[in-house]
Amino acid sequence: MSFDMFVNAYEGTDLPVVIPRETFEHVFGDRVAVRDHNFWRVAYPDGGGADIYLSEYGCMVNQAGGEIVFDALVRFLREAGAVVYWPGGGCAIADEAVRPKIAPGLVEACGPPERVSTGRQLIECIVRV
Repeated sequence: MSFDMFVNAYEGTDLPVVIPRETFEHVFGDRVAVRDHNFWRVAYPDGGGADIYLSEYGCMVNQAGGEIVFDALVRFLREAGAVVYWPGGGCAIADEAVRPKIAPGLVEACGPPERVSTGRQLIECIVRV
């Protein structure tokens, strides 16, 4: 999918919290085909992959394709305690404990997050919006 998805973690305010770089490494590190400081291109055996632009407070995912990359993104959401959101007003979480921590402004803009547990569910959530 060639649109931007944004991933951040919150603690109940509109300001994102730091996501440790180790979390990115743990989930995506072994699939990085191109690494240029804060830009990673990840590639998966199903031919899919994504461009990931990292920051201290999360990341932007672009050009995501293939179900395995979405499985990895769901795993990242779970491990980082994060929410993913995208243009058009949708958002998703992988852990119900994250729901009360999401930025109030994000919920106001995107609506309540949908809980997903697989990459396929995340893709379906995105397509519905």
